[in-house]
Amino acid sequence: MNLSETTNLANVPVVIPALEPSRALLDYIESLKALGFRKIFLVDDGSGSRFTQIFTAARMQYGCDVITHPVNLGKGAALKSAFREVSKLKGIVGVVTADADGQHSAPDVLTVAEALLAGVKTNQQSLILGTRSLNTRDVPWKSRLGNTLTSALVKLLFGKYIADTQTGLRGIPVAMLESQQQVPGNRFEYEMGALFKALADKVTVVEVPIQTIYPEGKNKETHFRPLVDSAKIYFVIFGQFMGFASSSLISFLVDIALFVFIIDTFFGGSSDPVSVVSSVVLARVGSSLLNFSLNKGLVFSNQEQKRKTLTRYYLLAVSVLSLSAAGSAVMAQVLDGRVVWAKILVDSMLFVLSYLIQRRWVFKNETGKTTK
Repeated sequence: MNLSETTNLANVPVVIPALEPSRALLDYIESLKALGFRKIFLVDDGSGSRFTQIFTAARMQYGCDVITHPVNLGKGAALKSAFREVSKLKGIVGVVTADADGQHSAPDVLTVAEALLAGVKTNQQSLILGTRSLNTRDVPWKSRLGNTLTSALVKLLFGKYIADTQTGLRGIPVAMLESQQQVPGNRFEYEMGALFKALADKVTVVEVPIQTIYPEGKNKETHFRPLVDSAKIYFVIFGQFMGFASSSLISFLVDIALFVFIIDTFFGGSSDPVSVVSSVVLARVGSSLLNFSLNKGLVFSNQEQKRKTLTRYYLLAVSVLSLSAAGSAVMAQVLDGRVVWAKILVDSMLFVLSYLIQRRWVFKNETGKTTK
């Protein structure tokens, strides 16, 4: 099959997860079909018998492939189920995911599909995001605030600004489908995790503008639970940082234990400067190697050569130690001699800085391999 035969809408299935949809979903599917989409995968995510007629009509009248979850498993689980089925098809170049609640117009689905196909023609496997303008009055303030925060955090963590991190209208190239199925999370937090996965894997992200549709200023059909689902989304964002904090705490405790063991065993508990400094250095070597291993293998899931990352790690460690000493001295003067508070303040800032540098430099996957 040549390139011209693959770069058309017949090779771009549309995936629509649905929970208790209205009959407007059928009109939406009809609009997609009229635009030229041939394969539509509809996931009935535990809607129940009251909605069977809608899914049956989608299959019988419009030829949709309907995947049924007997019970509600969540949007992430629905997308993964569809990706597994789509992956079995031959000749596809990617999929477009869309919501069933009326937020994504059929022409916008076409826009995202065309951007996906354009990438295929240039041999570029790009993740396409349908980006809404979320600064209008029609958008609920909670949605504006949530997206502003997540956009800022994505910029901080990955160095790339994404205007609409929470969009469900996405064009996903076929090469990404397997890795997207491995992303943790089965509900609304999945899409944030999937975006993080793509950014960590150095996938090119292309944003295309789409309409901002919030019926009567809010999405009446959404099943998003503001407290529970928001908490899960932010756990995705901060989960790695918490792992980093945990590895640092473990390494700190090991450092103290090693110091006590070394100074008691080899120096008889002596408090002379040579004994203390020797014990501190030896303990720090052991605890830092543990911290390096935890961060490389568990926190950042880094696949690069150990020699390269170890060199970067200790360059950072020496720099942080130097900044801690110098910064504490300066801050102590600013705080009128409050040395302890100066040390706490400086080291807290350096802790966050160290995390960002380890994520974006020390344990950066140059080859685009898996990173959490």
